[in-house]
Amino acid sequence: MPLTADCFQARGEGARLAELVAGGQSVVLAGPGGAGKTQLAADLVRRVSGDLDLVLWVSATSREAVVAAFAAVYADLTGFGGGADVAAQRFLGWLANAPRRRLVILDDVRALADLDGLWPPGPVLATTRERDAAAAGGPRVLEVGRFGVEEAGAYLAARFGADPRLPAGTAELAERLGRWPLALALASAVGLERDQPPGLVREQGWRTRESAGGRESELSPERGWLPDMADAVGVACAFSVGLADRWEPVGMARPLLELASLLEASGMPERVFTSSVVLGWLGAVAGRVVDADEVRAAVGGLRRLSLLEQDPGASDRVIRVSGLVQRVVRAELGERLGVVARVAADALYDVWPAAEEDGALVRALRANAAALRRHLGGQGWVAGHPLLFRAGNSLGESGQAAAAARYFADLRVLTERSVGTRHPGTLTARHDRAYWCGEAGQVAIAVRELEQVCADQAQALGPRHPHTLTTRHNLARWRGQAGRHARIVAELATVLEDQLAVLGPRHPHTLTTRHDLARWRGATGDAATAVTELEQLLRDQIFALGPWHPNTLTTRHNLARWRGHAGDAGAAVTELARVLDDQVRELGPWHPNILITCHNLVHWRMVLDGAATP
Repeated sequence: MPLTADCFQARGEGARLAELVAGGQSVVLAGPGGAGKTQLAADLVRRVSGDLDLVLWVSATSREAVVAAFAAVYADLTGFGGGADVAAQRFLGWLANAPRRRLVILDDVRALADLDGLWPPGPVLATTRERDAAAAGGPRVLEVGRFGVEEAGAYLAARFGADPRLPAGTAELAERLGRWPLALALASAVGLERDQPPGLVREQGWRTRESAGGRESELSPERGWLPDMADAVGVACAFSVGLADRWEPVGMARPLLELASLLEASGMPERVFTSSVVLGWLGAVAGRVVDADEVRAAVGGLRRLSLLEQDPGASDRVIRVSGLVQRVVRAELGERLGVVARVAADALYDVWPAAEEDGALVRALRANAAALRRHLGGQGWVAGHPLLFRAGNSLGESGQAAAAARYFADLRVLTERSVGTRHPGTLTARHDRAYWCGEAGQVAIAVRELEQVCADQAQALGPRHPHTLTTRHNLARWRGQAGRHARIVAELATVLEDQLAVLGPRHPHTLTTRHDLARWRGATGDAATAVTELEQLLRDQIFALGPWHPNTLTTRHNLARWRGHAGDAGAAVTELARVLDDQVRELGPWHPNILITCHNLVHWRMVLDGAATP
């Protein structure tokens, strides 16, 4: 939840909002960016949270983000370790039966239609910039716009305090900035830092506005709401950024704000801005070495001028910025857009953890990758950047397989348009789309599309190219899932032969194929060979990955299982018990693999006792 804005002003919309929510109604706050919708929502939460059993604040910038947030809460509440799609629906069911003393906040909903099937049982408070929110039906809609005359005056009076020069400039400054909350916050922050009364801020700001020739009025897609909005915010931004850039460390504020303009407004991990990629870029801009402390100092300056928000005492140190400020800054990038965008993509990819154990961080990184892609549209270089593939696969690995399949279908269109049908990036997007279709249960589609991708990769890249080998492996896997058992062992054996020649016996992809081949040998009736091959694989995995790697633990589990099928139920029970202890220690008690191990351990104990058959 965002911090309270300096000198937050109670508004008429806030009183009406509190009345509706107290009556158990769901409400949508609708209005342009910078109107103060999120601040009104946060103020309500602070006032009523003491009377509630559950308050959930969700950054609802996409359907995938909402699913991920609901799934994370359900996992925290129940320990559920299944996929995100299932967990999100279970959370909604849980909410329906939970006490009524609760409030769910869905902040910054881009399109209310995205929440079909995800709208929680009330009361719910949502904020959106969608212009036709009222026409969509459903919850009560409150429109939030500019300050009233008295509200604007009270805000500026609170900001400037007892300055005797205040009355002379307050009213005109407010009117010339459209009484727009964000514009007034930016302009008053500059005035406070320069120790200038409103009149002087007003005069200098108006001259800058005239010199801009009205150009800022084209920056906002929401001109139908308040035509002076972007103009006012653009002027105030120009003053603020210029001032921040002159503070120590000189020249750092503007490039950092430009970087932030391409990321997710509702939350950017600080580690992105202090990554080696960004420090190197800032060093090149400044012509000297730049460290993380200087970045934090520059962020602090931007925060003092209300250009962004960060709670330095919070553990996550997330940075937030208004979407309207982002739009104004992006419009000034010009030819620098490509350079800054590549820095943003490289930085996000650089800080993405190999093991996605920090769910909140990974969700934030996915949201920022989505924002970068949205802001860039069809920029050609984006098509093959590894960030986009990492974000899509992360989505699928979180349990949103169907969403990942849709993601890669969209990415395929982008890459085909940008770099052509035979580019490796396009072929990889097609492969990943097919793979996640299979994981979503659409096995026939997965097989059909992988067959086409495999043929195109073999022609464009060669049959032994690592990408082609991966597709051949997954094609064999999904053919097996489709019931073509007679072919899968032979196909995997052929893939393995080529991987051994190209990648070597201990490459991660080779190890995966060796595991799947042994498993399918067992599934097709050759349990003894499965045991022999899994024993050999286990030695190589311990050497290459370590004894506690999840893949090594999975191999130990399957080795125990096939030993049981080969006739040694006692060995299966002994080893599965050891694997279970290690999985609980390494993966946590609610990991899905642990449930599978528990099931198999019980089964083989029953076999050993004569109560079940292998």
